[in-house]
Amino acid sequence: MTKVEIFFSEDSEWTEFMFVQKGWRGDVCVKINQDAYHVCVYTLLRLQQDFDHLMGEYGFYVPDHNLIFVKETSKKEIIDTINHLAKQKYFSNCKCLDTLDTNTLVKVQ
Repeated sequence: MTKVEIFFSEDSEWTEFMFVQKGWRGDVCVKINQDAYHVCVYTLLRLQQDFDHLMGEYGFYVPDHNLIFVKETSKKEIIDTINHLAKQKYFSNCKCLDTLDTNTLVKVQ
């Protein structure tokens, strides 16, 4: 059986509010069995804003590795999405972290 653990750098009501308002969350780590992944979670609106800004500023846009799209960047939506993706074996195509120090992270599941 696959063991999925999800970590954020912070887990508070304020952090939840802040990231939902921003439409992205870049502090999410996922551990599946012995493999660990850093994922960037975006809403489509935030991606469009970043794309437009960087295209105007630099003329190109390079997305983050292990990019995941959600309806909103709430903790519940992120957890539900990651669990669904793990069942679909999405992470087998993602870039693994060499190490994951969970001492500085908050386990949310």
